[in-house]
Amino acid sequence: MRRWRQVALAGALVGLVAAGCEWDHVGGGPTRDGHNPVEATLGTRNVASLVEVWSSPTGSGNPVVAGGTVYVNSRASRLTALDASTGAVRWSFPESDAQNVTPGAVHDGVVFVGVSNTPSGFGGWMTALDAGTGDVVWEQRGPDGGAPTRAPVVADGVVYAPWFATCCMGSGPDFEGQAGWDEATGAVVDDFGVGGSALAAEGGLLFLAGPTQVRAFDAQASAYAWSGQIARSDSVDSSPAVGEGFVYVGTDNSRFYAFRAAGCGATTCDHAWRAVVGGAIDSSPAVADGVVYVGADDGYLYAFRASGCGVISCQPLWRAATGGAVNSSPAVANGVVYVGSDDGHLHAFRAGAAGCGTAVCAPLWSSPDLGAPVTSSPAVANGRVHVGAGAALHTFGLPRPQGAADGRA
Repeated sequence: MRRWRQVALAGALVGLVAAGCEWDHVGGGPTRDGHNPVEATLGTRNVASLVEVWSSPTGSGNPVVAGGTVYVNSRASRLTALDASTGAVRWSFPESDAQNVTPGAVHDGVVFVGVSNTPSGFGGWMTALDAGTGDVVWEQRGPDGGAPTRAPVVADGVVYAPWFATCCMGSGPDFEGQAGWDEATGAVVDDFGVGGSALAAEGGLLFLAGPTQVRAFDAQASAYAWSGQIARSDSVDSSPAVGEGFVYVGTDNSRFYAFRAAGCGATTCDHAWRAVVGGAIDSSPAVADGVVYVGADDGYLYAFRASGCGVISCQPLWRAATGGAVNSSPAVANGVVYVGSDDGHLHAFRAGAAGCGTAVCAPLWSSPDLGAPVTSSPAVANGRVHVGAGAALHTFGLPRPQGAADGRA
Protein backbone atom coordinates (compact mmCIF):
# COMPACT_ATOMS: atom_id res chain seq x y z
CA MET A 1 0.00 0.00 0.00
CA ARG A 2 1.39 3.38 -0.94
CA ARG A 3 0.83 6.46 1.18
CA TRP A 4 2.17 9.93 0.40
CA ARG A 5 0.35 12.00 2.99
CA GLN A 6 -2.43 11.73 5.55
CA VAL A 7 -5.88 12.73 4.37
CA ALA A 8 -8.70 13.58 6.75
CA LEU A 9 -12.22 12.97 5.49
CA ALA A 10 -14.31 13.19 8.64
CA GLY A 11 -17.12 15.68 8.56
CA ALA A 12 -16.40 16.88 5.04
CA LEU A 13 -18.73 14.79 2.94
CA VAL A 14 -22.25 15.90 3.72
CA GLY A 15 -21.56 19.45 2.56
CA LEU A 16 -20.15 18.41 -0.79
CA VAL A 17 -23.55 18.41 -2.45
CA ALA A 18 -23.75 22.09 -3.25
CA ALA A 19 -26.38 24.27 -1.69
CA GLY A 20 -29.23 24.56 -4.14
CA CYS A 21 -30.34 21.97 -6.62
CA GLU A 22 -27.19 20.30 -7.91
CA TRP A 23 -26.32 16.77 -8.99
CA ASP A 24 -22.55 17.14 -9.04
CA HIS A 25 -21.52 13.46 -8.92
CA VAL A 26 -22.90 10.38 -10.63
CA GLY A 27 -25.46 9.27 -8.07
CA GLY A 28 -26.07 12.86 -6.96
CA GLY A 29 -23.18 13.33 -4.52
CA PRO A 30 -20.25 11.57 -2.87
CA THR A 31 -22.51 9.04 -1.11
CA ARG A 32 -24.01 8.10 -4.50
CA ASP A 33 -27.38 7.75 -2.79
CA GLY A 34 -29.26 8.90 -5.89
CA HIS A 35 -31.25 11.48 -3.94
CA ASN A 36 -31.76 15.21 -4.45
CA PRO A 37 -33.37 16.37 -1.18
CA VAL A 38 -33.81 19.99 -2.29
CA GLU A 39 -35.59 19.55 -5.62
CA ALA A 40 -38.83 21.52 -5.27
CA THR A 41 -40.03 22.14 -8.83
CA LEU A 42 -40.85 18.62 -9.97
CA GLY A 43 -42.98 16.32 -7.82
CA THR A 44 -45.93 13.98 -7.81
CA ARG A 45 -48.37 16.81 -8.53
CA ASN A 46 -46.84 17.71 -11.89
CA VAL A 47 -44.48 14.97 -13.06
CA ALA A 48 -47.12 13.68 -15.48
CA SER A 49 -46.75 16.96 -17.39
CA LEU A 50 -43.07 16.47 -18.25
CA VAL A 51 -42.08 17.12 -21.86
CA GLU A 52 -38.76 16.93 -23.65
CA VAL A 53 -37.26 20.41 -23.45
CA TRP A 54 -34.18 19.69 -25.54
CA SER A 55 -31.92 16.90 -26.70
CA SER A 56 -28.33 16.86 -27.90
CA PRO A 57 -26.32 14.27 -29.86
CA THR A 58 -23.26 15.04 -27.75
CA GLY A 59 -23.37 12.07 -25.39
CA SER A 60 -25.42 9.43 -23.64
CA GLY A 61 -23.32 8.65 -20.58
CA ASN A 62 -24.13 9.54 -16.99
CA PRO A 63 -24.79 13.28 -16.65
CA VAL A 64 -23.89 15.49 -13.71
CA VAL A 65 -25.22 19.00 -13.11
CA ALA A 66 -23.61 22.02 -11.46
CA GLY A 67 -23.82 25.78 -11.89
CA GLY A 68 -26.45 25.65 -14.62
CA THR A 69 -24.35 23.29 -16.75
CA VAL A 70 -24.81 19.61 -17.61
CA TYR A 71 -21.61 17.59 -18.08
CA VAL A 72 -21.98 14.28 -19.91
CA ASN A 73 -19.53 11.70 -21.18
CA SER A 74 -20.19 10.00 -24.48
CA ARG A 75 -19.59 6.60 -25.96
CA ALA A 76 -17.39 8.49 -28.48
CA SER A 77 -15.09 9.40 -25.60
CA ARG A 78 -15.65 13.05 -24.93
CA LEU A 79 -16.91 15.05 -22.00
CA THR A 80 -19.30 17.78 -23.15
CA ALA A 81 -20.60 20.75 -21.17
CA LEU A 82 -24.07 21.98 -22.14
CA ASP A 83 -26.28 24.79 -20.93
CA ALA A 84 -28.82 23.04 -18.69
CA SER A 85 -31.64 25.31 -19.85
CA THR A 86 -31.11 25.32 -23.61
CA GLY A 87 -28.80 22.43 -24.45
CA ALA A 88 -26.30 24.76 -26.13
CA VAL A 89 -22.78 23.29 -26.13
CA ARG A 90 -20.37 25.31 -24.02
CA TRP A 91 -17.25 23.20 -24.56
CA SER A 92 -16.07 19.64 -25.08
CA PHE A 93 -12.95 17.72 -24.07
CA PRO A 94 -10.79 16.34 -25.58
CA GLU A 95 -10.88 17.75 -29.09
CA SER A 96 -10.49 14.31 -30.71
CA ASP A 97 -12.34 11.06 -30.01
CA ALA A 98 -9.23 8.91 -29.60
CA GLN A 99 -9.61 8.40 -25.84
CA ASN A 100 -12.03 6.94 -23.31
CA VAL A 101 -13.60 9.39 -20.85
CA THR A 102 -15.36 8.55 -17.58
CA PRO A 103 -18.33 10.46 -16.22
CA GLY A 104 -17.31 13.58 -14.33
CA ALA A 105 -17.54 14.96 -10.81
CA VAL A 106 -17.78 18.70 -10.14
CA HIS A 107 -16.42 20.52 -7.10
CA ASP A 108 -15.51 24.16 -6.51
CA GLY A 109 -15.70 25.11 -10.17
CA VAL A 110 -13.59 22.20 -11.43
CA VAL A 111 -14.70 19.07 -13.31
CA PHE A 112 -12.69 15.93 -12.61
CA VAL A 113 -12.71 13.20 -15.23
CA GLY A 114 -10.71 10.08 -16.02
CA VAL A 115 -9.14 9.84 -19.48
CA SER A 116 -7.40 6.82 -21.00
CA ASN A 117 -4.96 7.22 -23.87
CA THR A 118 -6.00 4.06 -25.71
CA PRO A 119 -9.41 2.45 -26.18
CA SER A 120 -8.24 -0.53 -24.11
CA GLY A 121 -7.17 1.62 -21.17
CA PHE A 122 -3.46 0.68 -21.09
CA GLY A 123 -2.73 4.00 -19.39
CA GLY A 124 -4.23 7.40 -18.76
CA TRP A 125 -4.80 10.40 -16.56
CA MET A 126 -7.03 11.95 -13.98
CA THR A 127 -7.80 15.35 -15.49
CA ALA A 128 -9.06 18.53 -13.82
CA LEU A 129 -10.92 20.94 -16.11
CA ASP A 130 -12.16 24.45 -15.48
CA ALA A 131 -15.93 23.95 -15.25
CA GLY A 132 -16.65 27.16 -17.14
CA THR A 133 -14.17 26.94 -19.99
CA GLY A 134 -13.02 23.31 -20.23
CA ASP A 135 -9.38 24.39 -19.97
CA VAL A 136 -7.05 21.85 -18.38
CA VAL A 137 -6.15 22.80 -14.81
CA TRP A 138 -3.95 19.74 -14.31
CA GLU A 139 -3.63 16.17 -15.49
CA GLN A 140 -1.81 13.36 -13.73
CA ARG A 141 -1.29 9.69 -14.50
CA GLY A 142 -2.53 7.06 -12.09
CA PRO A 143 -0.22 4.66 -10.26
CA ASP A 144 1.81 2.52 -12.69
CA GLY A 145 0.53 4.80 -15.45
CA GLY A 146 -2.97 3.42 -14.93
CA ALA A 147 -6.12 4.99 -16.33
CA PRO A 148 -9.08 5.95 -14.11
CA THR A 149 -11.91 3.63 -15.07
CA ARG A 150 -15.01 4.85 -13.21
CA ALA A 151 -16.62 8.12 -12.19
CA PRO A 152 -14.52 9.89 -9.54
CA VAL A 153 -15.66 11.01 -6.10
CA VAL A 154 -14.32 14.19 -4.45
CA ALA A 155 -13.89 14.20 -0.67
CA ASP A 156 -11.97 16.67 1.50
CA GLY A 157 -9.53 17.85 -1.10
CA VAL A 158 -8.87 14.48 -2.74
CA VAL A 159 -10.24 13.02 -5.97
CA TYR A 160 -10.67 9.25 -5.74
CA ALA A 161 -11.26 6.73 -8.52
CA PRO A 162 -10.40 3.13 -9.44
CA TRP A 163 -7.61 2.71 -11.98
CA PHE A 164 -6.44 -0.02 -14.33
CA ALA A 165 -3.23 -0.61 -16.29
CA THR A 166 -2.05 -3.36 -18.61
CA CYS A 167 1.62 -3.91 -19.10
CA CYS A 168 3.37 -4.22 -22.42
CA MET A 169 0.55 -3.16 -24.77
CA GLY A 170 -1.75 -5.83 -23.45
CA SER A 171 0.69 -8.73 -23.44
CA GLY A 172 1.75 -8.39 -19.81
CA PRO A 173 -0.02 -8.61 -16.44
CA ASP A 174 -2.87 -6.36 -15.39
CA PHE A 175 -2.62 -3.93 -12.49
CA GLU A 176 -5.47 -2.19 -10.73
CA GLY A 177 -6.31 -0.31 -7.58
CA GLN A 178 -7.97 2.74 -6.06
CA ALA A 179 -6.10 6.03 -6.10
CA GLY A 180 -6.45 9.52 -4.72
CA TRP A 181 -5.24 12.68 -6.47
CA ASP A 182 -4.79 15.99 -4.65
CA GLU A 183 -7.69 18.16 -5.76
CA ALA A 184 -5.55 21.29 -6.14
CA THR A 185 -2.34 19.93 -7.67
CA GLY A 186 -3.09 16.48 -9.09
CA ALA A 187 -0.33 14.82 -7.07
CA VAL A 188 -1.10 11.18 -6.27
CA VAL A 189 -1.59 11.02 -2.51
CA ASP A 190 -3.19 7.60 -2.07
CA ASP A 191 -3.02 4.19 -3.69
CA PHE A 192 -4.72 1.48 -1.73
CA GLY A 193 -4.10 -1.18 -4.28
CA VAL A 194 -7.43 -3.01 -4.59
CA GLY A 195 -9.59 -2.59 -7.67
CA GLY A 196 -13.35 -2.53 -7.72
CA SER A 197 -16.30 -0.28 -8.29
CA ALA A 198 -16.51 3.46 -8.29
CA LEU A 199 -16.24 4.72 -4.73
CA ALA A 200 -18.87 6.19 -2.46
CA ALA A 201 -17.87 8.27 0.56
CA GLU A 202 -19.40 9.16 3.90
CA GLY A 203 -18.35 9.72 7.51
CA GLY A 204 -14.62 9.58 6.88
CA LEU A 205 -14.82 6.28 5.01
CA LEU A 206 -14.52 5.34 1.36
CA PHE A 207 -16.69 2.43 0.24
CA LEU A 208 -15.95 0.13 -2.69
CA ALA A 209 -17.44 -3.12 -3.88
CA GLY A 210 -16.46 -6.01 -6.10
CA PRO A 211 -16.25 -8.60 -7.15
CA THR A 212 -17.27 -10.53 -4.01
CA GLN A 213 -16.59 -8.07 -1.19
CA VAL A 214 -17.69 -4.74 0.15
CA ARG A 215 -14.89 -2.75 1.78
CA ALA A 216 -14.65 0.40 3.86
CA PHE A 217 -11.31 2.25 3.69
CA ASP A 218 -10.29 4.77 6.35
CA ALA A 219 -8.15 7.32 4.48
CA GLN A 220 -6.88 9.02 7.63
CA ALA A 221 -5.62 5.72 9.04
CA SER A 222 -4.59 4.45 5.59
CA ALA A 223 -6.19 1.11 6.38
CA TYR A 224 -9.35 -0.86 5.75
CA ALA A 225 -11.87 -0.32 8.54
CA TRP A 226 -13.85 -3.44 7.67
CA SER A 227 -14.75 -5.75 4.82
CA GLY A 228 -17.87 -7.76 4.15
CA GLN A 229 -18.07 -10.95 2.13
CA ILE A 230 -20.94 -11.72 -0.19
CA ALA A 231 -21.76 -15.14 -1.67
CA ARG A 232 -18.91 -16.49 -3.78
CA SER A 233 -21.39 -17.24 -6.56
CA ASP A 234 -22.21 -13.51 -6.74
CA SER A 235 -20.33 -10.68 -8.42
CA VAL A 236 -20.82 -6.95 -7.88
CA ASP A 237 -20.47 -4.67 -10.91
CA SER A 238 -22.42 -1.58 -9.89
CA SER A 239 -21.31 1.13 -7.48
CA PRO A 240 -22.35 1.07 -3.82
CA ALA A 241 -24.79 3.60 -2.38
CA VAL A 242 -24.58 4.88 1.19
CA GLY A 243 -27.52 6.13 3.23
CA GLU A 244 -29.64 5.53 6.30
CA GLY A 245 -26.54 4.07 8.01
CA PHE A 246 -26.04 1.29 5.45
CA VAL A 247 -24.02 0.47 2.33
CA TYR A 248 -26.09 -1.17 -0.41
CA VAL A 249 -24.89 -3.28 -3.37
CA GLY A 250 -26.52 -5.55 -5.92
CA THR A 251 -25.07 -8.60 -7.67
CA ASP A 252 -25.30 -10.45 -10.96
CA ASN A 253 -26.92 -13.37 -9.15
CA SER A 254 -30.09 -11.41 -8.29
CA ARG A 255 -29.08 -10.76 -4.68
CA PHE A 256 -29.19 -7.40 -2.95
CA TYR A 257 -27.11 -6.76 0.20
CA ALA A 258 -27.06 -4.16 2.96
CA PHE A 259 -24.05 -3.72 5.29
CA ARG A 260 -23.82 -1.36 8.25
CA ALA A 261 -21.71 1.59 7.12
CA ALA A 262 -20.06 1.96 10.53
CA GLY A 263 -19.03 -1.69 10.50
CA CYS A 264 -19.64 -4.30 13.17
CA GLY A 265 -16.74 -3.77 15.57
CA ALA A 266 -14.59 -6.34 13.77
CA THR A 267 -12.51 -6.36 10.61
CA THR A 268 -14.88 -8.76 8.84
CA CYS A 269 -18.61 -8.12 8.90
CA ASP A 270 -21.70 -10.03 7.83
CA HIS A 271 -24.41 -8.26 5.91
CA ALA A 272 -27.22 -6.77 7.99
CA TRP A 273 -29.92 -7.95 5.61
CA ARG A 274 -30.35 -9.20 2.05
CA ALA A 275 -33.01 -9.76 -0.56
CA VAL A 276 -33.45 -11.76 -3.75
CA VAL A 277 -35.01 -10.08 -6.79
CA GLY A 278 -36.08 -11.49 -10.14
CA GLY A 279 -32.97 -10.77 -12.21
CA ALA A 280 -29.34 -9.70 -12.25
CA ILE A 281 -28.61 -6.28 -10.71
CA ASP A 282 -26.41 -3.93 -12.74
CA SER A 283 -28.26 -0.89 -11.42
CA SER A 284 -26.68 1.05 -8.57
CA PRO A 285 -29.13 1.59 -5.69
CA ALA A 286 -30.73 4.84 -4.55
CA VAL A 287 -31.82 5.54 -0.99
CA ALA A 288 -34.09 8.27 0.34
CA ASP A 289 -36.51 8.79 3.22
CA GLY A 290 -36.24 5.30 4.65
CA VAL A 291 -36.53 3.41 1.36
CA VAL A 292 -33.85 1.91 -0.89
CA TYR A 293 -34.53 1.34 -4.60
CA VAL A 294 -32.76 -0.90 -7.09
CA GLY A 295 -33.47 -2.08 -10.63
CA ALA A 296 -33.05 -5.56 -12.06
CA ASP A 297 -32.85 -7.35 -15.39
CA ASP A 298 -36.37 -8.72 -14.95
CA GLY A 299 -37.77 -5.29 -15.82
CA TYR A 300 -38.75 -4.20 -12.31
CA LEU A 301 -37.69 -1.46 -9.96
CA TYR A 302 -37.75 -2.78 -6.39
CA ALA A 303 -38.33 -0.79 -3.18
CA PHE A 304 -37.19 -2.08 0.23
CA ARG A 305 -37.25 -0.64 3.71
CA ALA A 306 -33.78 0.85 4.03
CA SER A 307 -33.20 -0.44 7.56
CA GLY A 308 -34.32 -3.96 6.69
CA CYS A 309 -37.32 -5.95 7.85
CA GLY A 310 -36.26 -7.38 11.22
CA VAL A 311 -35.00 -10.66 9.74
CA ILE A 312 -32.01 -11.43 7.52
CA SER A 313 -33.99 -12.02 4.31
CA CYS A 314 -36.41 -9.27 3.24
CA GLN A 315 -39.24 -8.92 0.76
CA PRO A 316 -39.86 -5.74 -1.24
CA LEU A 317 -42.31 -3.13 -0.04
CA TRP A 318 -43.44 -2.87 -3.64
CA ARG A 319 -42.08 -3.15 -7.16
CA ALA A 320 -42.68 -1.18 -10.33
CA ALA A 321 -42.98 -2.62 -13.81
CA THR A 322 -41.19 -1.38 -16.91
CA GLY A 323 -41.09 -2.96 -20.34
CA GLY A 324 -37.42 -4.00 -20.30
CA ALA A 325 -34.40 -4.73 -18.14
CA VAL A 326 -33.55 -1.97 -15.65
CA ASN A 327 -29.81 -1.29 -15.88
CA SER A 328 -30.24 2.42 -15.20
CA SER A 329 -29.66 3.59 -11.63
CA PRO A 330 -32.70 5.25 -10.03
CA ALA A 331 -32.84 8.88 -8.93
CA VAL A 332 -35.18 10.16 -6.20
CA ALA A 333 -36.40 13.72 -5.80
CA ASN A 334 -39.43 15.27 -4.11
CA GLY A 335 -41.53 12.12 -3.84
CA VAL A 336 -40.72 10.73 -7.29
CA VAL A 337 -38.26 7.99 -8.29
CA TYR A 338 -36.99 8.14 -11.89
CA VAL A 339 -35.36 5.22 -13.70
CA GLY A 340 -34.54 4.24 -17.26
CA SER A 341 -35.38 0.93 -18.89
CA ASP A 342 -34.20 -1.11 -21.83
CA ASP A 343 -37.70 -0.57 -23.21
CA GLY A 344 -36.42 2.83 -24.44
CA HIS A 345 -38.28 4.94 -21.89
CA LEU A 346 -37.51 6.95 -18.79
CA HIS A 347 -40.16 6.21 -16.14
CA ALA A 348 -41.29 8.11 -13.05
CA PHE A 349 -42.94 6.32 -10.10
CA ARG A 350 -44.35 7.49 -6.81
CA ALA A 351 -41.58 7.11 -4.22
CA GLY A 352 -41.90 6.18 -0.56
CA ALA A 353 -42.69 3.14 1.53
CA ALA A 354 -46.30 2.98 0.33
CA GLY A 355 -45.49 3.52 -3.34
CA CYS A 356 -48.72 3.55 -5.29
CA GLY A 357 -50.60 1.57 -2.62
CA THR A 358 -50.42 -1.79 -4.37
CA ALA A 359 -47.76 -4.49 -4.67
CA VAL A 360 -46.97 -3.67 -8.30
CA CYS A 361 -46.96 -0.04 -9.44
CA ALA A 362 -47.49 1.61 -12.78
CA PRO A 363 -45.60 4.79 -13.70
CA LEU A 364 -46.89 8.27 -13.00
CA TRP A 365 -45.23 9.25 -16.28
CA SER A 366 -43.15 7.69 -19.03
CA SER A 367 -41.12 9.49 -21.65
CA PRO A 368 -41.66 9.00 -25.35
CA ASP A 369 -39.62 6.18 -26.85
CA LEU A 370 -36.04 7.48 -26.92
CA GLY A 371 -34.98 5.03 -29.63
CA ALA A 372 -32.51 3.03 -27.56
CA PRO A 373 -32.25 1.33 -24.17
CA VAL A 374 -32.01 3.86 -21.35
CA THR A 375 -29.07 2.61 -19.29
CA SER A 376 -27.85 6.04 -18.23
CA SER A 377 -28.42 7.16 -14.66
CA PRO A 378 -30.77 10.17 -14.62
CA ALA A 379 -29.79 13.43 -12.94
CA VAL A 380 -32.55 15.53 -11.35
CA ALA A 381 -31.79 19.17 -10.66
CA ASN A 382 -33.48 22.56 -10.92
CA GLY A 383 -36.74 21.25 -12.32
CA ARG A 384 -35.08 19.22 -15.07
CA VAL A 385 -34.40 15.50 -15.56
CA HIS A 386 -31.38 14.69 -17.73
CA VAL A 387 -30.75 11.18 -19.08
CA GLY A 388 -28.80 9.60 -21.92
CA ALA A 389 -30.06 7.10 -24.49
CA GLY A 390 -28.39 5.88 -27.66
CA ALA A 391 -26.08 8.68 -28.76
CA ALA A 392 -28.05 11.56 -27.24
CA LEU A 393 -28.68 13.35 -23.98
CA HIS A 394 -32.36 14.09 -23.35
CA THR A 395 -33.66 16.74 -20.97
CA PHE A 396 -37.22 16.83 -19.63
CA GLY A 397 -39.00 19.63 -17.82
CA LEU A 398 -42.39 21.25 -17.44
CA PRO A 399 -43.91 22.93 -20.48
CA ARG A 400 -42.69 26.50 -20.74
CA PRO A 401 -45.28 29.16 -20.01
CA GLN A 402 -46.71 30.99 -22.98
CA GLY A 403 -44.39 33.83 -23.94
CA ALA A 404 -41.37 32.43 -22.10
CA ALA A 405 -37.99 32.47 -23.82
CA ASP A 406 -37.29 29.50 -26.06
CA GLY A 407 -35.65 26.59 -24.32
CA ARG A 408 -36.72 27.51 -20.81
CA ALA A 409 -39.45 25.83 -18.80
